Amino acid sequence: QAAPFLKKAIEMEPGRYEAYAELGNIYMQQGKSAAALKLLTKATELKTGIAQLWINMGKTYADLNQFQNALLAFKQAIVVSPGIALAYYNIATIFLMHKDYVNAEKFGIRAAELDPSSPHFYVLGLIAYERREYEKAVKFLKLSLGIDPRNFEAYTAMGACHLGLGMYAQAEAEFIKSLEIIRT
Repeated sequence: QAAPFLKKAIEMEPGRYEAYAELGNIYMQQGKSAAALKLLTKATELKTGIAQLWINMGKTYADLNQFQNALLAFKQAIVVSPGIALAYYNIATIFLMHKDYVNAEKFGIRAAELDPSSPHFYVLGLIAYERREYEKAVKFLKLSLGIDPRNFEAYTAMGACHLGLGMYAQAEAEFIKSLEIIRT
């Protein structure tokens, strides 16, 4: 419902980044990635120093499967704000998707260092799982669950780790916990 007002704001004041950024965020949430990218690009042209704009642009590029551009946008967020854990986390997830576990771990660890109270440990658990380092994965996933106990994906991943370790009863309990969270 805000979109028409934001479009009007852009018409009235095309030199201000705020309306471009907000409308881009709305389009991002609606899955209109191409339209969002145009608006977020314009917002970053008008105001280069806001890390969250670059992160949103990176997420939009990732939604469009333009991973190199996504990495560049996330890295620009780090240039603007070196302590922004979310940018490191997003870079880690892209490297994880592309099975570059060394870089995924490097950026995942940095995200967790910068913001140990957020569930960034989840991605580190996934990296360890992919490497078949199940005990290490379980440690990271437990840290993640200590921060976000409703992360059903972390319980599912822990169940898979325990399967890999031959701990079938523990795996079953975690899969059940995951399902309970999904149902509520």
